[in-house]
Amino acid sequence: MQPTPISRPCSIGVRSRLARLGERGLFWVKRYAAQDLASKAAVLGFASTFQAAELDPTWLATSSALVEVLAFYVIAWWRRRRAPGGDATSRAASLVALLREYGPAELVDLAARPAAMALGLASVASPAAGLMLGSLLADVAFYAVAIAACQLGGLAVEVGASGGRSELREPAKPAAAA
Repeated sequence: MQPTPISRPCSIGVRSRLARLGERGLFWVKRYAAQDLASKAAVLGFASTFQAAELDPTWLATSSALVEVLAFYVIAWWRRRRAPGGDATSRAASLVALLREYGPAELVDLAARPAAMALGLASVASPAAGLMLGSLLADVAFYAVAIAACQLGGLAVEVGASGGRSELREPAKPAAAA
């Protein structure tokens, strides 16, 4: 009697799911990396400016959160305006799209980011390191809500969902009326 071959459908399914998760992760990194890096640089610059000053940690956390949020949205607005179709007449459309994508996340972020930055400041001796730690903690909540809003709001769509393969893309822009 010959042994029967062992099939491993579970491991194949896990590998394809991990590959799909990696592809999705790359989509989100490309979508958010520029504004996130700019906002982190703004926090580091702000923290280094006030490193030597003996400031109230609550004030430092709150003002750093504000600096980070402003830098994030300046870059998000700029990127959206530079995108194809982002001409001067689409300012309102750009604002509406930003609100659809980030509005729900920003409601969570208003409380989470200053609190997480204060926690980071209390946990680490260096103000810059503490603010970065807090910022990264707050990013978890922010991006979870932003990604969900983006998908639910139709700002990212799944295409090619056949044979277990799909990818996330920006939705196609409607053709301009001739």
